[in-house]
Amino acid sequence: RIVNGRPVMHFLPWDPEVILRENLTDMNVLAHRAGPIRFDEKLACFGDWDLLIQLTRDTRPVEVPAIAVYYRTHRDDRLSLTLTEEVRSREYAAIRKKLDPDATAQAAERNA
Repeated sequence: RIVNGRPVMHFLPWDPEVILRENLTDMNVLAHRAGPIRFDEKLACFGDWDLLIQLTRDTRPVEVPAIAVYYRTHRDDRLSLTLTEEVRSREYAAIRKKLDPDATAQAAERNA
């Protein structure tokens, strides 16, 4: 985002409740140790969000308030702009189901 012709630094404090509701982090701002947690290759989008949820399920992340990436949002070919709302909704629901499969099943039963 550009304000008055200058880039804006966007740094939000870690909030585990917010990250369970919405994707606030882009993959290019994460650094993590090698381990068994991997990207879910079945997801067409929100893979960064899913990975962050997995990485922080049992461990609070270390926040480093540093400018380490320049992220541009003006490209027409961004994944978030090229996928349909149907695909985005389906992927969001898939992640929500991973977080709480029982609640998702109950919601499906109520809507049936």
